[in-house]
Amino acid sequence: MQSAFNETKTHGTLTFPYTVYKVDIPEFLRAYPPHLHAAAELIYIENGGGTVCVDACRYAAERGDIFIVPPETAHAIEQDGDRAMRYFNVLFDPSILGVSAADPCYRKYIAPFSAREKRPPAYVPNGSALNAALRPHLDYLVQNRHAGDDELMIKSELFAIMSCITRHAEAACEQAAPSRAALMPALRLVCERYGEKLTVTDAAESCGYSPSHFMKLFKAYTGKSFAEYLIEYRVEAAASMLADTDKKILDVALDAGFDNPSYFARAVRAKYGLTPSEYRAAARKKQST
Repeated sequence: MQSAFNETKTHGTLTFPYTVYKVDIPEFLRAYPPHLHAAAELIYIENGGGTVCVDACRYAAERGDIFIVPPETAHAIEQDGDRAMRYFNVLFDPSILGVSAADPCYRKYIAPFSAREKRPPAYVPNGSALNAALRPHLDYLVQNRHAGDDELMIKSELFAIMSCITRHAEAACEQAAPSRAALMPALRLVCERYGEKLTVTDAAESCGYSPSHFMKLFKAYTGKSFAEYLIEYRVEAAASMLADTDKKILDVALDAGFDNPSYFARAVRAKYGLTPSEYRAAARKKQST
């Protein structure tokens, strides 16, 4: 599964950008740190519980809960103590709905959601009216996630989901989350140049802040220092390359921004409890099942 912080990989295919992932925590990792992508995402908790963070707001996630993540919205998922959690990610690019800017439905519903001008509630608890409305459509997508020739039904379920979501969306107030907008240039910098040498000064300058003020904002928003965030991003990117490519481990380390192979191996082991080669073997085994 692709899990780098800004997921440049297309979920699904270029012509049908939609997919459903099943995720178990803990498995290879105990958390997905803050990341964002161009796809909209619904997180559907099947069993257990943990913590889901959307735009720096933390929520206790329990069985049956749903979380709505609009495009380009930072979010994270974490293990809660020793609890296990299984959840499904339903990811789709709004363009899959086949509408254009000239379509009144696009202008009224899709564009405001995609641009985050109108935002639905991030947390949709089990038992709520919106949860009950969404569940049948998510259940269908989850149960039929391996069907390869059901595009019309998939689109119909996504339209139904968007109808539910937009009815509960409200005009966004950017002042309510100033850190997200203020720090977006730094998040973009990391996702575009994580393989290069990056400093706090580089990140602070991208946001127009002094390093000290930037570090304070960044820590408040992500819960991590910039250095911690960058290392974790690089490890996540390396994990994706280990799982999805045949690159030599040394090349993976260099491409992910690690110029010291020993430090790279320690960082991977610290996060996953496995060496890079062990992680690759385990990921390949899981992909084959």
